[in-house]
Amino acid sequence: MDITICALDISKAFDRVDQYALLRLLMDRKVPKYFINVMFNWFEKSCAYVRWGNAISSTFTISAGVRQGGLLSPLLFAVYMDVLISSGMQDLDASWHSDILGVCSMLTTLYC
Repeated sequence: MDITICALDISKAFDRVDQYALLRLLMDRKVPKYFINVMFNWFEKSCAYVRWGNAISSTFTISAGVRQGGLLSPLLFAVYMDVLISSGMQDLDASWHSDILGVCSMLTTLYC
């Protein structure tokens, strides 16, 4: 019996999401244009600064990632990761697909 294991280290994955690729994926899924416009404006206007002790840095634009702790972030991350998971499953035996989809569905439910 062959066993196939796939492990992903996604500890910093929310910070690495390509925002423009995510917008394209949302368009591919026929998400309403007004929502995509809201997300585009949100990404374009997201900025931050660093505070260390009493010192504060200049403001800089956040050019990647989805907000950790944001209500939509787990769902947006799931959309982004779906392509990777789907393409990785193409090589698996068909009997494993339902098990993996069940686990992914459970994780999406837990984190959304």
